[in-house]
Amino acid sequence: MSEFVSRIPMSKRNSIELLKNLLSSCLVGNIFLPGHLSKNTAELSTDGTLRINGDLHPEAHVVMKNAEVLLRKTYWKMGAILMPMSFTVGKPGADIHYVGSLPMHSSPRLGQTNIFGEVAGLPGVHIVDGACLPLLTEKSHTLTIMANADRIGRSLVTQL
Repeated sequence: MSEFVSRIPMSKRNSIELLKNLLSSCLVGNIFLPGHLSKNTAELSTDGTLRINGDLHPEAHVVMKNAEVLLRKTYWKMGAILMPMSFTVGKPGADIHYVGSLPMHSSPRLGQTNIFGEVAGLPGVHIVDGACLPLLTEKSHTLTIMANADRIGRSLVTQL
């Protein structure tokens, strides 16, 4: 509830009271975009400093605006409304899982992992979360991450 309270232009106490009565009639959704709509970089400088930048591809704003318009029209046809200022685009890096930082590759190079999540150049270091997936799809990838971690874990157990 705290995420919603901060968005209501009322006092915290009044916002909580309003939401107690309103939330049971609300629907909250999440849109997953494909990775090509993000513009994220990680650079290692010669002095060893790692610089990470996150941004959205300009096309992402158009996609999200179209999604908002479509949701408003669809909700209206169903007798519902998309509350004003309720459609927001999250900031890069503020999402659930990070994917593709150390992508899996059949012939991994520096900064990549093999099919068992082992980081190239770092024997025995395995990445088993979304960081080793090769790309971010527009579908929810939580179960894919879990299945991949299970697969890698089972493989490692047989090696130990």
